[in-house]
Amino acid sequence: MQCHLQQYQRVHKGRQTSLLPLSGVLKSSLGLSKDVRKVSQVVKATHQILKDTASVKQYVNSNEALLKTLVNGNVSKLDAIRVEEVPDGKINYVYKVHGEGTSVVLKYAPPFVKIEGEDFKLSQERLRVESSALVLAREVCPEHTPSVLLYDPSASVLVTECLGLPLIRLSQGIAEKRVYHKFAEQIANLLSKQLFFTSRYFLDAKAFREKLAAFENREAVAANLNVVIDAPFDPQDRSNSVSPREDPFVDRIRSDQRVLDVVRHLRNLYVRRKEAIV
Repeated sequence: MQCHLQQYQRVHKGRQTSLLPLSGVLKSSLGLSKDVRKVSQVVKATHQILKDTASVKQYVNSNEALLKTLVNGNVSKLDAIRVEEVPDGKINYVYKVHGEGTSVVLKYAPPFVKIEGEDFKLSQERLRVESSALVLAREVCPEHTPSVLLYDPSASVLVTECLGLPLIRLSQGIAEKRVYHKFAEQIANLLSKQLFFTSRYFLDAKAFREKLAAFENREAVAANLNVVIDAPFDPQDRSNSVSPREDPFVDRIRSDQRVLDVVRHLRNLYVRRKEAIV
């Protein structure tokens, strides 16, 4: 780490990061249209769609590498394999797969946005980018990044180690009022290393351009804009689900100009600023 910092101070002292605009059919203000659907160039999936636990188990049972990890390759122990869905994903399907004393996380990227359905097409190339990003993140911060066990582009499947059980989602833990005493320190450690060592503050111009090209993921960016940032502010969007008693609170947020200004600012940063790999 010290030699990295010395190299940074020597080569990049005084350098300012630059704005790298993202082209394509993206709104410059906080809009609510589905124009991002028009820019997706999608190759039709030729493999099985892993939309439920049964299809995932079938895939696992046919994959020699996974069987070796989960049951040490012993096909007589296939019944010991359990699959459960992690329901929070909006873009992809995520599952926990349990074997004999070992568990892994399996992510499947369908040729569409999960929460929107098969009409919202999305390239499965996004999983290659995510796999490469995880490998890179583990290189710079192994203590807080799961290792990639398998990336199968033919099935659009990514498998990583499961970082401890029981695995409780952070959103669930916060809702349950759990206290994470080390969270601030750990997330700061992860983000500072990942952002710094993939930025123009550390990389020279050529290396930075190469990484920028390798991690280009425009369609996933467009999908995230639509599903994560824009959709919650659209009362007609079918992915929104709130109880009637929450309607007044939601309406106040959607009509609060201060909130909209902040969201518009953050949206603009997400689209236009490419200063590191995230």
